[in-house]
Amino acid sequence: MKLLGTWALLSCILLSGCTNESVEMDVLSSHNSTSGNWYELSINVIADKDTISDKDACSHEIIQHVLDNDFHSIRFSYDLNGYPNEVAVDVFTSEKDFQRGKTAYSFDYVTDFNTENVDMQNNIKDNPDEFKIQYK
Repeated sequence: MKLLGTWALLSCILLSGCTNESVEMDVLSSHNSTSGNWYELSINVIADKDTISDKDACSHEIIQHVLDNDFHSIRFSYDLNGYPNEVAVDVFTSEKDFQRGKTAYSFDYVTDFNTENVDMQNNIKDNPDEFKIQYK
């Protein structure tokens, strides 16, 4: 009976919205394009922060989420094209800023195109040391 009372209290707290759980970083929209063996992923991310004081840390966190494929709203399909060869990201502090088109910042996670062997391109999982962040 005590367990039932605890469950009822927990349910009331959750239903009333009295939790401290915050919304986490998530993808609001995505688009991918392929050309030959080159796969480019473009995403709009809500950072869920009032301000972004450290763009490098935020950018690396976003790329880690892409690698881990653990955003809440979307799962990328890496089985057909593999991992991206380039990731373009627009970062927003909130969903409201996204709706207004107010970007906090943008960046590309890029590598050089292998012109010597076009069939062997770097991807973000297998060749992370070959990539760099370029802010727009």
